[in-house]
Amino acid sequence: KDKGEKKLFGFAFTPLMREDGTTLSDESHELYVYKCDENATFSNQGLYLSLPCCKEDFNSCPNLPANLPFQRSPKETFWVSTILCSTKLTQNVDLLALLNWKAHPDRVLDILGRLRQISGEEIVKFLRDVLDTLFCLLDDNTDKYGPLVFQSLVFIINLLRDSRFYHFRPVMDSYIQNHFAGALAYK
Repeated sequence: KDKGEKKLFGFAFTPLMREDGTTLSDESHELYVYKCDENATFSNQGLYLSLPCCKEDFNSCPNLPANLPFQRSPKETFWVSTILCSTKLTQNVDLLALLNWKAHPDRVLDILGRLRQISGEEIVKFLRDVLDTLFCLLDDNTDKYGPLVFQSLVFIINLLRDSRFYHFRPVMDSYIQNHFAGALAYK
């Protein structure tokens, strides 16, 4: 073959979504490199997605079969750095738990208690969704969730007073004027 022609000799991968529903964290990741021949086909993603992509992955799946479709190159790793920029995906387990509270209604009080520990950047990125969730919780059970929802709303309003998040005030104003629908909040 022509020396200038590129051929496939190995690959590395990492899933972008974690099993808990969060995305890959913002940091550097050391990925395993797997050997393959130039005729390898990747039409069946299940062949490689079932392999561990890194040391943490390897430690969590101790029962790997001996005859893997691709062999790991023990001396080679591939480093990749990631930064998530999204208003629909999060890396924060607590925020995801809040937004999906109906999946675990028994944990709502705990989740509301941890809201103030979520970074302001994550809260303002999901401001409309967080507010919708809080007012939905208020409508669901005012007696049970009311005090914690109120504390959470005060926390968010104070967060918007911070100069770092000042530019999110119009988002809050727009939410109140055009989207707000918490029936019990008017009482």
